[in-house]
Amino acid sequence: MRRSFAVALVTFLAGCSELVQHPGRAQLAVSQTGCDGAERAAGATEWRFRILGNGALAEERTGKVSDGFPKEVALPEGLDVAVRLEAFDGPPSAGRLVAWGQSRTVTAREPRQELFLTVALAPPEQFVDLCVRLGRPRASHTATLLPDARVLLVGGSTGGPNPATHDSMELLDPSTRTTEDAGSLRLAVNGGSVLFALEDHAAAAWGPQGVLLWGGRAVSPAGKVSTSLMLVWDQEVRRLAAFPVGTQGPVRRYGHTLLRQGTELFALGGLTGGPADPAPASAIELLSDSGLRSVVGSLAPALTGRAVSGADFGAVVAGGAEPGTGAVSGDVQILRLARTLEVRWSGNLATARTRATAFALGDGVLIAGGEDNSQRPLGETEWLLDGPPRLAPGPVITPRASPCAARLLDGRVLLLGGVASGQPSNAAELLSPDGTARQASFPGAGRYAHTCTTLADGSVLVTGGLGTGDVALSDAWRYVPPPPP
Repeated sequence: MRRSFAVALVTFLAGCSELVQHPGRAQLAVSQTGCDGAERAAGATEWRFRILGNGALAEERTGKVSDGFPKEVALPEGLDVAVRLEAFDGPPSAGRLVAWGQSRTVTAREPRQELFLTVALAPPEQFVDLCVRLGRPRASHTATLLPDARVLLVGGSTGGPNPATHDSMELLDPSTRTTEDAGSLRLAVNGGSVLFALEDHAAAAWGPQGVLLWGGRAVSPAGKVSTSLMLVWDQEVRRLAAFPVGTQGPVRRYGHTLLRQGTELFALGGLTGGPADPAPASAIELLSDSGLRSVVGSLAPALTGRAVSGADFGAVVAGGAEPGTGAVSGDVQILRLARTLEVRWSGNLATARTRATAFALGDGVLIAGGEDNSQRPLGETEWLLDGPPRLAPGPVITPRASPCAARLLDGRVLLLGGVASGQPSNAAELLSPDGTARQASFPGAGRYAHTCTTLADGSVLVTGGLGTGDVALSDAWRYVPPPPP
C-alpha cells in the first residue's frame, strides 16, 4: 500500500559524511492534509526533493512515495536555503505534477546546527485555505514579505458599524501555516512611549531585514486623520523605530502607493486631511537609500482614486475623480521618476474610471476595473503600451473596483476580489502577457481592502479584507501556481 504523505518526518543525519563540508541538519515536517482532512497529494507515486540556495540548485534527488522521503540530506554551510518537495503521478521527468510545497528560508551557521522546517504540499493552479486565522480580523492593512519567506502584517481596521483601528503586528508563515505576535506599533518618544493605531498606510521592504511603514490614517480625538509617520520595523530585534527624516517631515497621506526605482522609493497619490476635509495628496516624494527624503514634483491634475503602477518605461498614473464634484476622469500619464519629475506622456482612457487597479503586464501596464461616473463597476481593461506610448483594449474581466493584483514568477498577474455596487466580490482572473484572461475559482468569501502578496516561492498570499457587511475577515489563502524551474 502507498505510504501516506499526511505527516512525514525527515531527519538529516548528523553522521552523514557530507557534514564535514555541510554542518547543518534539519528535521522536516511534510503535510498535505487540507482543512477538510483530504489529502492534497492523493495519487502521487514519485517525488523530487530539492535544496535551493540563493537561487541556485544545491542538491536534488528523486524517489518513490512507497519508499518514503529522503533521510540523509545536509544543509550547505552559510548559505540561505529552502527545501522544495514535488509529488508526481509518475516519473518526475514525464509524470503529472500532483502537488508541491516549499519551506521558509534558513541558514546553517554553526557546526551540526539542527533546524526545523515544514513543507505544506498543495495542488498547482488552485487556491488553498491555509487553515489558519489571523490574530485579528484585518482590512486596509499591509502584508510585507520578509527575507526568510514569512510575511509581516501591520495594523488595519476591524470594519463593521463601529470600526476600530489596530495597533498590532503579526508574523504569518505560509509554510507552517501559523501566525505569531510581532508586537505593537509602540514607539519610544522622549523617555516614554506612544502607541499608534494605523490603517491605510503603505509598506515596503527596507534594508537587509527591515520593513518601512509610510503614512496612513491614525486614530485621533477628531477621528481617523492622515499621518506623516515613517517607521521601520527590524526583523532581527523585532523593534519599531522612527525613521530619521530631518526637520521637514513627510506629507500627510493615506491610501497611497510606494514604487521602487532601483535603490530609491517614491510615494504617489492617496489622500490627505481629516475625515471632514479629505483632499488628494498631489506631492510625489522620494526616499533615497541614504535616508534623504524630498518632494520631486506634484501630480496634476489633483484627483482622488487614481490607479498607480510602475513599469520599465516609467510610472503610470490613470483615472481618478475630482474632489468635491466626484466627476470621474480619463486622464492617464507616464511619469519619469527621478530627483526631478518629468511628465513623459499624457493621454485619455477610452473609459473614464476611478478606483481602478494598474499593474505591469507583458510590455505594458494594464488598467483594470474601477467605476465610471454612475458608480457602475467596469469590466473593461485598457493596456498602455510603450514605443511609442499608446492605449489599446485589454481583456474583459468581472466588473468591479479596487481588486488587488499580484505578479506570478511566470509573468502572469492574479487579479482578485474588489467591490461591485457596494458588495464585496470573490472574482479572480489570471491575466497573461499575451493579453488573455482566464477565470480562476476562488472559494473564499468576497472581499476588498485585502492584500495580495507574492511569496518567495512564487505563490500568492491573500489575507483579510472587508467582507459582507463591511466586516473585516481573518482568513488567509494561497494561490499555488506551478513551481518555478
